[in-house]
Amino acid sequence: MISILGRGDQSWRIWFFLLRSSQKRSAPRAVVASLEQRVRAAAFTQPQAIPAYLNYVTRQSGYEQAVSLARELELRADASAAELVELAKFHFEHNRLALGDALIERAKDLSPDLPRIYDEEAWNQRARGNVHREIAALRRCIDLAATAQARLEWEMWLGEAYLRLRDPHSAWPHLANFDTLPQGTPSLLSAGYCATLLGKPEAAVRAYRQFAPKGDDYDALTCATQQLTGFSRARETLRIITERGLADTTPGLELTARAALAVGDADSAATALAAAVVRDDRSAWTRGVHAQLLHARGDERSALAAYELLEEEDGTPLLGALRSSLYAAQGSPQLAVQSFITQYRLGASWADAVDELSVDPRARSVFARARRERDSARRATLLSDLLGRLSSERSITTVARLLAQDLAELGNWEAAWDALRFSFAQRLPAVPLTPEVSSPIRLTSHMTYAEWTETEPIARGVVLYESSLGDAVSCNPLAMCLELLRDPNRTGFSHVWSITENARIPAELADRPDVRFVRKGSPGHLRALATSEYLINNSTWDYVFTKRPGQRALNTWHGVPWKKLGRNQRNEPFSYGNVARSLLQADLVIAPDHHTLDVLSEGMDIGQLSDPERFVRTGHPRNDLAVNLAPATRHAIRESLGVTGDTKLVLFMPTWRGLMGKRDAEVEETRRVAQGLVSEGVVVALRAHHYVRQAFVAVPPQAGVRLVSEEFDTNQLLGAADALVTDFSSVLFDAAAVGVPVVTLVTDIASYEDERGLYFTPEEVPGCPADTLEEARALLSDALREPESYRARYAPATERFSWPESGDSAARALSLLLDPPAPGVGGGTAPAAHPRAHRLYLGASGLPTNGITRALRSLVTALADTDVTPYLSVTVNSLETAADETIADIREFAKILPHVGAQPGTRMEQETAQYFKTLDYERTEFTDRFLASGRRRESRRVFADREFDSALEFSAYDPMSVAFTAAGIEVRPGGQRGVMLHNEMMQEVETRYPRLRSSLAQLAKFDFIASVSESVREANAAALARELAVPEALHITLENIILPDTIRTLGAAPLGSEDRSWYGRPGVHFCVASRLSPEKNHFELLDALARSESKDQLFLTLLGDGPLAHELRVRIGELGLQDRVRMRGLVENPYPHIRACDAMMLPSRYEGQGLVLLEALTLGVPVVATDIPGPRSVLNDGQFGLLVPCTQRGIMTGLDAIAAGDLVTASDFSAEEYAADALRAFLRAIGAGSATPTPTEAGQ
Repeated sequence: MISILGRGDQSWRIWFFLLRSSQKRSAPRAVVASLEQRVRAAAFTQPQAIPAYLNYVTRQSGYEQAVSLARELELRADASAAELVELAKFHFEHNRLALGDALIERAKDLSPDLPRIYDEEAWNQRARGNVHREIAALRRCIDLAATAQARLEWEMWLGEAYLRLRDPHSAWPHLANFDTLPQGTPSLLSAGYCATLLGKPEAAVRAYRQFAPKGDDYDALTCATQQLTGFSRARETLRIITERGLADTTPGLELTARAALAVGDADSAATALAAAVVRDDRSAWTRGVHAQLLHARGDERSALAAYELLEEEDGTPLLGALRSSLYAAQGSPQLAVQSFITQYRLGASWADAVDELSVDPRARSVFARARRERDSARRATLLSDLLGRLSSERSITTVARLLAQDLAELGNWEAAWDALRFSFAQRLPAVPLTPEVSSPIRLTSHMTYAEWTETEPIARGVVLYESSLGDAVSCNPLAMCLELLRDPNRTGFSHVWSITENARIPAELADRPDVRFVRKGSPGHLRALATSEYLINNSTWDYVFTKRPGQRALNTWHGVPWKKLGRNQRNEPFSYGNVARSLLQADLVIAPDHHTLDVLSEGMDIGQLSDPERFVRTGHPRNDLAVNLAPATRHAIRESLGVTGDTKLVLFMPTWRGLMGKRDAEVEETRRVAQGLVSEGVVVALRAHHYVRQAFVAVPPQAGVRLVSEEFDTNQLLGAADALVTDFSSVLFDAAAVGVPVVTLVTDIASYEDERGLYFTPEEVPGCPADTLEEARALLSDALREPESYRARYAPATERFSWPESGDSAARALSLLLDPPAPGVGGGTAPAAHPRAHRLYLGASGLPTNGITRALRSLVTALADTDVTPYLSVTVNSLETAADETIADIREFAKILPHVGAQPGTRMEQETAQYFKTLDYERTEFTDRFLASGRRRESRRVFADREFDSALEFSAYDPMSVAFTAAGIEVRPGGQRGVMLHNEMMQEVETRYPRLRSSLAQLAKFDFIASVSESVREANAAALARELAVPEALHITLENIILPDTIRTLGAAPLGSEDRSWYGRPGVHFCVASRLSPEKNHFELLDALARSESKDQLFLTLLGDGPLAHELRVRIGELGLQDRVRMRGLVENPYPHIRACDAMMLPSRYEGQGLVLLEALTLGVPVVATDIPGPRSVLNDGQFGLLVPCTQRGIMTGLDAIAAGDLVTASDFSAEEYAADALRAFLRAIGAGSATPTPTEAGQ
């Protein structure tokens, strides 16, 4: 689609270009700052500059800073519609869809005829797959088009949108004017396709001829190719190839294969490629794709024959690697190595062996020795050592191939193949399922990790360590590493550390040949993460990490939490996603006290998912570094800090006060306190938190205060100190455990408690608390003068939060990791086991403000009275943008595991996942296999090896969520796996969300398919059987659950004065409570009201928000109903409004159930609804409310009945009985039948 709107003032682009150029050339900071100010000024004056500038701020200062600036722009009193649209674009780009939608609606209210509003809306809704909203935006673009050419282009786009809905009849009126388009315009292909679908062959030929003329006809190959690559219309491509006699030509065979892959038909693709690969005029890619397709299908014999056909012009190193892997699988490592070396010539250059990504201190010296070595065997030993020290892909590839050459010369073919294989990033075959010949999916580190876990054996005896997210070589992992290196009974281990470039490597590790270092996040690190037998961490693993069978992972957590963590953290309550995920991956979690173990289980919402034996109470290994500190080392530390003779050493360690992403330690205040702690005969050693340590390096030194260098480990410092002063740092627990007196300076505890939250008062933790610096000085004097009596003041707290530290905690932790006890025989003391609950996974792709989310809230609330524990795994974005009342219910009644990180997968799994999200997805055995394996991999990444008792996809509106629940989540043998359908789903596909077709193709994998009403069940069963061959026997009815007592309590809440005034107007009041979207039929209702003879008696309140808000406001004005209709918008509590009305109406064109009808009935408010599936079941064919035809005349009949007060009162409806029955049915469906709530319980 070419640009339709003009560019307007684009001068900001010049300043932005200059800014980026100055940064690349390292211009002086003053120059950069000046340009930044100009770009910022442009963002405040030129709307189109806003997204670019906000994205620049995101890169420079973080997303939260950009959001803050966006908010500043948005809240300006003079913010224009044009600015709001560009702000919306920024939010859309960052997947904050609700924020963007709200700004678009505001822009419409400010300037309803601004074309840019609808241009942005059309593009955004297209990207989201909301074709119905895309169409509505395009219609406005057509209305507002400034020129005939612009109108024509919008018309073409609109026609193409209808084609994506598979509605050629609606598309044709917009595409029929294709004759006026210039030759080669892509929309001509859409016109030709539409004409074909409608049985208009002459028009189709005319359109194709206009696109690509060829004599008196059209270029069929060009049109077929462009239909595939430009519009993904594989079926049309195949039709043209067949009808135009291209099927036996080489280009036709190749295009047939591509089109067949685009509909998941691997068999037809393989057949076409088999015919093409033997032809001389074949394309260079044909043989490679053919071989990989056979390989991916599991036909290794045929695949090997196809790889062997490859000639020099056909091959790539990847294809050679795949061929070699098949030779090796057949037991021929020599052939595997020789075939690769012969065809691709390793060509490894020593110059690429070690590059700037290397963080290993020995790498360059080992490299130099290897380069000088002339003996192949000794050089191979050195190269093998070097290989484990490298981080970058280039270095690894170079050294692995140099090693393979040496080993091949020595005739050690097994080892040579292992080395050569180590150089391959991609290990498994993959073919594109999208139209492009070359896969549009770039090979990522996550794919490499997944393929390594599939193809590389566990490296026995290799231990991977990580501390503080790689920023340090310290803490518990360091203590365990040192212990393992010292233990003469535990030899033969290789030690690998994952570190950032900022980490300091302790001298005792830096020059050890059996200790290696790789850069965190690098290919070298991910290889180690994929293959190490043992893994030790004190925080979280990389998002990609998924523990394999044969690996053992230990989490030593980095401290006893005084500050609140996980779901208890006040300022960032959903920041624990990767913490929970990492702990689930661990075989063992150790901590010195019950509180920490409880926080790491219950506080992360994983307690009921974890075996108690995995959580073990034992000492912190790092405390060994203090307890076992040698006198000579203690003396050296003190001397280096200026402590001699009887001088006392006070360690001052303030905590990091910032939030995640905000490292804002108050340097000057910290320096002031440190200086205030100095007294005669006392040296204060300041150790700043590692997040902000560099902020103290550049400031002038202070008398009596020493900034502790990073060469000293914190726990070694504790062993050398006479006392510790800290605030909320967990180091106080270590100090108390090893006998160092503690003073806690808690001057700003009130603000810290309000901001972050604390588990305990200062009096409940080890140490004596001080509110002021003066009190801290006095306590410090006591601690230094009489340390034993001082420690006795808080001895009970020390005992509560500590394990007896006798210097063997590291050895004990190693024993637990390396010599695991038999199941059920734990070491130490684990948290108390939970009563066995039924663990229910609830799939919900988001938590938007709509009826489905309201039903989900009611469900999880009702389950609180049963033995079912619901688990939700949704993105942080979804949680942060959900309504407050939604979050309150979900947090109280469900376990939340925030979904974090990119989903890993092999390249073929990622190809299939991308294909699955397209409109072209066809379910086949081939695509099913890779879709399922990818979803299982993601489930293992998120939940490790945990099983649920049942799984329920609750929304069914997100294809990936449906596939995850259907094929990924592990459900215990005999457990139930189901899906809820809240609407007539094929109607949703045909009118709004065509991408849902791929979701619905997965439904046969479920044990049950539940519709929310009997009439909708009948409609879904018939339609899904007809369209997608989903067995009708799988369908059941599960009505949405309501909470009668809650509804009545909320309904009794008082209304505001403005609302009371409105409802106090003489007349008959009725309301519609629903999303303002097309299927809710508001326009038909307004037109009926305007024509109704009862109009003057009626007052209508519209409760809700949605994409039609502006258009409805306009229509109300056009119909002269401003005094009769009030758009109240989205209200947090709609029930008092419903209760204030004389009736409720639901005029929808289709509904799954009509939850709001049940809520109105619960409040005793009469209801009127259109006679459609859903409401028909809820109202029991009219027993509980009036049903009217879904026509304007039918709605007018309902309005007359409301005005006359002639409505069914539904006295027979019992909300409590309905709720109890619905809950019992739900529990039976998921196999949790032990809970049988009474009507009273269901109403809570």
